[in-house]
Amino acid sequence: MDAARLEAEEKPGHGDLAMRTLWEQYVFRRGSDANELWERLFESRPIRLLYIAGSGFDVRAQSVMREFINSLRSSGGTVEEAKLVLINFPNYQLADALKTLTEQNDQQLAEIFSAIGTVERIIFGASDGDEEPQRQH
Repeated sequence: MDAARLEAEEKPGHGDLAMRTLWEQYVFRRGSDANELWERLFESRPIRLLYIAGSGFDVRAQSVMREFINSLRSSGGTVEEAKLVLINFPNYQLADALKTLTEQNDQQLAEIFSAIGTVERIIFGASDGDEEPQRQH
């Protein structure tokens, strides 16, 4: 973003305040810095969590979730409510081996998360003219 545009957006009546506020709160961390961020966010406070993940075949998501839950538990915060939403895209054309891995990953993610909350599955993909996502609990 150039300086002139930034200055114009900072003046009253210019720019989208909601977007500026959103980006002022944006944080990016990776590796062990992510764990430190999670621990500080949840430290000694009530937690209401919505965790959204794809129900794909990439098993690295399991490691991320385990790390997240371990950080959450070690933070000392109290989980008031936690929900995992697993998103499934059944219209992808996958080989049988990848379909099996996707189903196994879905089950593992649900099992890991069930230690702290509930799991809901949302199926995206139009069928028979239906454009709304289907929900499975």
